[in-house]
Amino acid sequence: MKKIKLLICLFAVFLFLSCEKVIEAKDLPEQDSRIVLNSLLFSEDLITANITASRGILSNKAFRDLDKAVCQVFENDAYLGNLINIQNGNFTSFFTAKVNNKYRLIVSASGYSSVTATTIIPPSVKYTNLERYDTLNYNYRLNQYSPTEKWVGGTSKFKLKILDDLSAKNFYSIKPIVILTDSLGNTIENDGYSIKNNNDENSYESTSFEIDDLTKVNGNQMQLDFDVSFYFNIPENLKSIRVYIEISNLSQEYYNYKTTLKKQAEAGGGFFSEPVLVYSNVINGLGIFGGSSLTRFRIY
Repeated sequence: MKKIKLLICLFAVFLFLSCEKVIEAKDLPEQDSRIVLNSLLFSEDLITANITASRGILSNKAFRDLDKAVCQVFENDAYLGNLINIQNGNFTSFFTAKVNNKYRLIVSASGYSSVTATTIIPPSVKYTNLERYDTLNYNYRLNQYSPTEKWVGGTSKFKLKILDDLSAKNFYSIKPIVILTDSLGNTIENDGYSIKNNNDENSYESTSFEIDDLTKVNGNQMQLDFDVSFYFNIPENLKSIRVYIEISNLSQEYYNYKTTLKKQAEAGGGFFSEPVLVYSNVINGLGIFGGSSLTRFRIY
């Protein structure tokens, strides 16, 4: 009886497979090209944007820069002016983005539907109680492999408190910057540094980490606890090491974009990984329009 059931199952699978229809890539419908707007605004900085046209996933055509696009800028719903094309789809302005203001871009180009997007510039971040701790077990140091080869680095632990603005929902990004200088005062190029959020057990070393303001203590204070690590092979003329922290107060659009972009990178395109769609707030098109205010200070 079991053999009969097995044969029936195998026969059913064979019938199912024989009914499959293979769709050639050339038979799939072409996706209409849309305007792609990418613009990240920073307080007291010029308003810039990159404007291109999307292409279908199966297309072998090159991405198209829309240098003749018209990009109108509105500040608090009042027309501010148009962005000026430089080249390669890049546009800029002669006016700067201001804290607490709302901005809207309307982009149009011949042959495409117009797109629009809106964001705000949040206020800069205030902080207090910066502390470097557990320096016995965690420190930066200089080691020498051989008479001609040295490296500098390690891990240090830091704490500080963000003074959160309770009148608004806030989103933050924390990023380290390590600057090495030689005996002549020149900067030594480097990029081998990372940060880890010790308040999140699922956190791992990365170039930055993002948090919202859900967890607060003492009313409006947010406690940050993080490791900053770096390892560099260095030349003989290393003079100084400076470590900075950049805390960005992000608009919700920028925060959603950064977090989904990271999730997509973590998914890695594996066979069993869930697809992650990167956030876009461009109506009728694709891309991101977000705002940020940056606070930068030295921690080592």
